[in-house]
Amino acid sequence: MDIYSDKECFVRSDGSRFTAQVLIVNFKKLFTSTSPVKILPELQPIEQDLVHAVVGLNDVCLPDLDTDPIYSTVCATGAKTIVILRSVEDVLQQRKQELASDNKKLKKSTSLSEAAAVTSTDSDPVVTGISDTFEDLYSCSSSEDDEEYSDDSTNILSKSRETFLKEAHQRRSHDLSSIDSVGVEHRVVACATFSRVSIKPGETAVQISLVAVRKHFRACGIGRYLMMNMKDYAVVGQYDVLLCYADHKAVSFFHRYGFTDNPIIAHKWRHLMDPWDNSTLMSYIAPFSGPTLSLGTNTVTAIGNMEKHLEAWLQEGFSQHYRQLSFMERLRNEIILLHAKVQSQQEVIATLTSELDHVSMEKQVIEKEFTAYRRQANQMLQQISRQQAENWDPETD
Repeated sequence: MDIYSDKECFVRSDGSRFTAQVLIVNFKKLFTSTSPVKILPELQPIEQDLVHAVVGLNDVCLPDLDTDPIYSTVCATGAKTIVILRSVEDVLQQRKQELASDNKKLKKSTSLSEAAAVTSTDSDPVVTGISDTFEDLYSCSSSEDDEEYSDDSTNILSKSRETFLKEAHQRRSHDLSSIDSVGVEHRVVACATFSRVSIKPGETAVQISLVAVRKHFRACGIGRYLMMNMKDYAVVGQYDVLLCYADHKAVSFFHRYGFTDNPIIAHKWRHLMDPWDNSTLMSYIAPFSGPTLSLGTNTVTAIGNMEKHLEAWLQEGFSQHYRQLSFMERLRNEIILLHAKVQSQQEVIATLTSELDHVSMEKQVIEKEFTAYRRQANQMLQQISRQQAENWDPETD
């Protein structure tokens, strides 16, 4: 399903309620669709306006990320995005309340249009974030960006982005009490992008790539709603694990919904996702009966599945224990063999040392005998020389 639409009621921190439109959109398929798609009649073309608003919200809520990777993630093949939009009436009602509150603080000489401009800048950070980010992007466009976004859908985005920004700026100049001043960038309050990845036959992971909630709509239960939907099999399909790279500041948020940053568990899945900057890999493994319990849960089936998983875990545990023990036995026997080799080499060294000592002693004896022989020979020569000198007769010669 490329588009899914539903409505949900949320409660603000002040106790007021508002109803929002919930969309689940596959932007990639929408861009490649040959027939026009209209999710909401007043937004045309909805897929282009909506994707720019979604990217803008992520860009503002996740300042460490560049705009281009956000576009690539939202528009990736197989990626789906949950988008929560409030109604036009809710936007106008909130502005009316803020204007009434701000007008009490402004001087009487301040015009209503100036007060409205101040209110718009304070209450709509997404508009400011989008314009600033996109202006920077357009000011440093290069051929590398064109090569990175070379498919048809991204060409459509690059052409429509400037138009969207111009229209967003024009809406800011309108009377904020009119419908014409409300754009999709004002209506998007939250979004979350996810995709399914097949690890191997029978093993599937769901990657949560992006989650963003507009600042003024936090603590309204929207984050919880997004997480419960992305954990629901009916929304994302059957899975073995949910994965996400959470911003360091958001780790505690994911902990509240059953995610863990255990490095041993994360080690298995680390190759499936490219990490964002300043992020932590977290994972959620659903219980045996599914991510959520419902009235129709079959307890017997759940227990049977648990027993099967437990048996598989025991078998895997035995297998790992066997491999560990085998390794330890191999290591022990290797150490014994090395000790035997060392002992044998020590015996050879002792034998050679003994032979060397014996040869040294024999050498000393031979050197002494040779020295004595030389002394004796010298004495004999001296004696012969003396005898010849005594027997020498000059007359005879």
